[in-house]
Amino acid sequence: MKFIIPTINSSSYILFLKKYLDNFDADYAFFVDEKTSDNTYEILKENSSNNNIFKYKNDDFFLENNLKEIFKNFQNQFIFRLDCDEIPSPELIKNLKELDSKDKIYAFPRYEVFKYREKFLISGPLNYFKKLGYRFHRQFFPGKRKKIFFENFSERRSFQYRYYYNLNLKFEETLHSPGIAFDRSKQSIRVEKKFGYLVHFNLVLKRLNERIKKLRTYDRIYRGGGYYNRFSYVPEFFIRKNFKYLNYFQEPPIFVKNYIKSLLINSKW
Repeated sequence: MKFIIPTINSSSYILFLKKYLDNFDADYAFFVDEKTSDNTYEILKENSSNNNIFKYKNDDFFLENNLKEIFKNFQNQFIFRLDCDEIPSPELIKNLKELDSKDKIYAFPRYEVFKYREKFLISGPLNYFKKLGYRFHRQFFPGKRKKIFFENFSERRSFQYRYYYNLNLKFEETLHSPGIAFDRSKQSIRVEKKFGYLVHFNLVLKRLNERIKKLRTYDRIYRGGGYYNRFSYVPEFFIRKNFKYLNYFQEPPIFVKNYIKSLLINSKW
């Protein structure tokens, strides 16, 4: 099993992810976008002894639309696509070897790290997402009972399809995970949190104006792409309107706190 990690312009934090994975003796390969404008590639090469750092040509704004090019290097093996601003929980790294069905596509819960008033929090249990999405939808779209936003937030943002056997995979253009085409009714398996989960640091690593800019780009490329992802990218706006949303965040576990401390070494945060 190998972690496949595409990245771009991540020189300020990419080594923290590498060191985190090294602590668990994880097998991984980094793919640096040729369009990167910083020295991400050089930093990884200087700090890697194995031949696991590559460059790839990105022909699309969305990473998911380039997976075919990246995955061709790792046929006939299990792979886990990991974003460079994420970390897998220790339990997830340990338990992945138990997932051995070659015709299944495994999805994992993902939690967002969020900074509010100098305090770091993490999104709560997944059942909270449904309550939060529904309340948000009812508050800001009164009279509309169809839970469009709620379904998008609780389903697409909570679970990430990342682990599968790389043999005859079919790819599709998409906004965010998974980037591969499969029969969800027959192939999809959603893994419970106790087995392991992902933690996403986008809200910590990216400034507010950077996240807003990305949402606007989503809207230009995919109709509604930014609109339906706005809570995940700029939760500050919604919490300011209604502080009860803070109830859906909680104290991060120790391994997340330690990773945040590593990131804080960089004065940007």
